[in-house]
Amino acid sequence: MTTTTPALHVERVLPARADLTVGEVDAILEAAYLMTLADGHLSEEEYEAFRTLASSLRGIAAGATKLLGDADLAKLIERYTVRSDHAARDERIVVLRDQLKRPMARELAYKVSFAMSLCDLDANDEEQEYDDELVEAFGIDDERADALAAEVYAALDADLDRDSEQP
Repeated sequence: MTTTTPALHVERVLPARADLTVGEVDAILEAAYLMTLADGHLSEEEYEAFRTLASSLRGIAAGATKLLGDADLAKLIERYTVRSDHAARDERIVVLRDQLKRPMARELAYKVSFAMSLCDLDANDEEQEYDDELVEAFGIDDERADALAAEVYAALDADLDRDSEQP
């Protein structure tokens, strides 16, 4: 796939700073990747949004952001694909939950996954089912999940506002 600008800048739902471990970043990215798989199709918009998200999250953990190239992105996606091919989604979610011990990390994984579901502008039942599974497994109550979703919408609305102001 060629590098294009994602329709939605999912990375804008990330905090400017976060004390995340490399393991937490990996689990957050896998949660986001599983959302892209929910409908059985990784769209070009999801692919590019995942690239910028992975670059930004890795930058938060490492202290410097560099856009992932095609080869590095392909390796990352392959790693998550292998994991999902060898375990049912609910089993992977349990592993992610166990890797994301801190509520802040779980909530960030939820926000990022929710934002990824919006990338292709194609809401569907499969993505909603995955969303529900994350909320339950991560121990996020409905009121908090709604608040996190509102934060995502606010970040992405601001994103769309910035883009509409550009010449």
